[in-house]
Amino acid sequence: MYTYVYVLNLEAKMVSDIPGEQVAAGLDAVVRRLLREAAVARPPVDPVLVAERVGLTVARDDRQGGRARLVKDAVRVGGRRGTIFIRSDPRPERCAWAVAHELGEDHAWQVCEAIGAAAADLEAATREWLANVFAARLLLPTAWFERDCATCDWDLHQLKERYRTASHELIGRRMLDGATPMVISVFDGGRCTFRRSNARNGAASATSRELSCRAKCAAEGCDVRWLGPPRVDAWAVHEPGWRREIVRMELFGDGDQSPIGSEES
Repeated sequence: MYTYVYVLNLEAKMVSDIPGEQVAAGLDAVVRRLLREAAVARPPVDPVLVAERVGLTVARDDRQGGRARLVKDAVRVGGRRGTIFIRSDPRPERCAWAVAHELGEDHAWQVCEAIGAAAADLEAATREWLANVFAARLLLPTAWFERDCATCDWDLHQLKERYRTASHELIGRRMLDGATPMVISVFDGGRCTFRRSNARNGAASATSRELSCRAKCAAEGCDVRWLGPPRVDAWAVHEPGWRREIVRMELFGDGDQSPIGSEES
């Protein structure tokens, strides 16, 4: 049988050895509260709208070196309590991520309160990690995302249409937070730049079936599904001068792959 490894456990030791499931529950609780406060009831989540509805101003600053920064006001003026400055970017998903990350920074103390950690003891790396995970869960809220993954049968492009403010890669990575054992791989220009499993016995390197599905996806610019077992989905995220394929393989058993199936669509 697979031993499931909650993705958060990869970094859970950074938060005072609090179990990953507890960290996840705390993050989800704070995100739900924030969305209720901002009156956001369905995807897509616009983090700029969320920020403004909870008392933060969002402004452009193309002179800054980083993608975004949060400046708290010493005194609350006109209902505003701070400003998130963001740098312009041709990709709106990057701007959305930057604002969501700063909201994570702003709510780090609430996350710590929810998981029973001391905010004052957070190291810089821990706070940065929490803000990143918070951002992913704000753009792709757990309950909504898990429901929609099931509804659309894990179709990356359908999920992207529904969660427009999240990038294709973030959506693919977020799939790993669910209970279904799988491996997610990202290929840029034919090179694997990300590969991770949410099962301890997940495949360490890409299988021949994954590679063949990715190759067909890359060559034809179309999505490929191998019904397996194991099931493999390869999605083309292609633009002029830039090609990315995201591959998802379902897992089962004790880590060995099942015999290759005979259906492909």
